Amino acid sequence: MGDHKFQFRLSCRYRSKKNLVANLVFEHLVDNEWVVYDPANYAAGFLILLYAVFNCQHLYFRVNAAERGLQLNSAKGTLEVEANENWEIRKLTIRFDGQLVAGIPEKDDEKYIVERMAQCPVSVNLKAVPDMQVSIGFSRPS
Repeated sequence: MGDHKFQFRLSCRYRSKKNLVANLVFEHLVDNEWVVYDPANYAAGFLILLYAVFNCQHLYFRVNAAERGLQLNSAKGTLEVEANENWEIRKLTIRFDGQLVAGIPEKDDEKYIVERMAQCPVSVNLKAVPDMQVSIGFSRPS
């Protein structure tokens, strides 16, 4: 038995200055094809754990962006995980890219939001992950 690799992605549209979710789609990679993730249909415990991590990180991303006055139109996110043969997470990479409607990110906003994302209750309860990277970015519509 070898390592396990998983990929999730999300696409979200928001409404209001509080970055409330208007439309959200979670997908995961199955046999090289992106499939909408529905916990009811994919009830494997490990996938539910990954979905919970991704969902919690997304909540902290959008809420803390709103707290900093950064109103989002939309965002795309990715989560990539590598676990060993014993299902222990060895690598976790999370990235969110938000498209802004209002607000200008100040120099310390991204750092603050990433630090707050580290306080997500699901992530706090993970064992120490040897290689964990969380990053975010913002852009304006073209």
